[in-house]
Amino acid sequence: MQTYMISKGDTLWMIAKKFGVSLEALIKANPQIKDPNKIRVGETVRIPLEEIDGRIVYTAQNGDTMWNIARKFGVSTEALLLENPGITDGDALTAGMKIRIPVSGECAETSAVYRVRPGDTYWQIARKHHISLESLLKANPQIGDEAEAREGLVLNIPLAKPSGQRSGMNNGALYFVKSGDTFFRIAQRYALPSDTLKKANPQIADENRLVPGMQLYLPGFHHVKNGETLYSIAARYGITVRQLWRNNWPLGGGEAIYPGQDLVISYFDEKLGAAAFNGYAYPFIGPGLLAQQLPYLTYLTPFTYGITASGDLLPLEDDALLAAARQRGTRPVMHLSTLTESGQFDTQRAEQVLTDEAVQDRLVEEVFQTILRRGYAGLDVDFEYLPGDLALAY
Repeated sequence: MQTYMISKGDTLWMIAKKFGVSLEALIKANPQIKDPNKIRVGETVRIPLEEIDGRIVYTAQNGDTMWNIARKFGVSTEALLLENPGITDGDALTAGMKIRIPVSGECAETSAVYRVRPGDTYWQIARKHHISLESLLKANPQIGDEAEAREGLVLNIPLAKPSGQRSGMNNGALYFVKSGDTFFRIAQRYALPSDTLKKANPQIADENRLVPGMQLYLPGFHHVKNGETLYSIAARYGITVRQLWRNNWPLGGGEAIYPGQDLVISYFDEKLGAAAFNGYAYPFIGPGLLAQQLPYLTYLTPFTYGITASGDLLPLEDDALLAAARQRGTRPVMHLSTLTESGQFDTQRAEQVLTDEAVQDRLVEEVFQTILRRGYAGLDVDFEYLPGDLALAY
């Protein structure tokens, strides 16, 4: 009988809907669940699917394709299509269709297929399936020298490697537990530290009770070899060095790596969304601290340009900050404050700028030219402690 491991956010109703069975049948097949409203993450439930001639039969639902059904049951798309020769278009299934599911032990869980859609790129497809760009291209020699993904092209998607194979690189993959598997054996097979594998699979409540069919995530990493650099590794996986820095805090934003070091290439979790982060820095910040923080910042704002009584800018030694920001893909933002020639902040200087048009015009021109000359991406005007009557002018 098909089994399913409960994930965070699951309910029995959702699981029943996912596999096209009734909630009543699912509850009846799992008498160990005393309260259907209280299920635990990591618990395994039995899915009461129809069987014909020793084959599980799945009833297709709206939106199903042969690809997502194959992923759902942990088999390859090719094996699923071979088991159902009457289906000629795996992307055009009708709700209610009966799909025979091959026994997972009879098919190598090494690949799936994917049909290129409008707007797809090879890099996006590789990321979507948690594999490296290199693996995708290697598995699809028909791509040749094509730079753009051609709509309608059918691609082979390499999945988890079968038993006995080891690799110095792994861009993340799903692995389906087989009979006799243990955490230790799986970790050893894929050259992973056991602790790394455990941390990547918090949904497993008891590592000593793996059930065939359970899904484990093999975290994406690269085992550094002699002669490799961050730039060559990033190019190999189709990502940026900036992303490598983000994924590997111990690098501290530096370029030093050594043979045998494991670098994180990708994380399995979906991104929560987009966000922008800004950091302020004095010119005397330590280079090491700056290098550590820049990969995680959208913007860097050197602190600060001041204003003279005539509307000229007080200079800022921002050369090193700007160079470091550009090297690590962070956009610099110009900071303008009420710092005066005395080295103190003065609200009266802000009042002068906001009320004297000549000073104002001079300052605007100075700021504009500095932004162009220094390559700033924007301006942060920071006038503090202004009286209320200057709010509109500000």
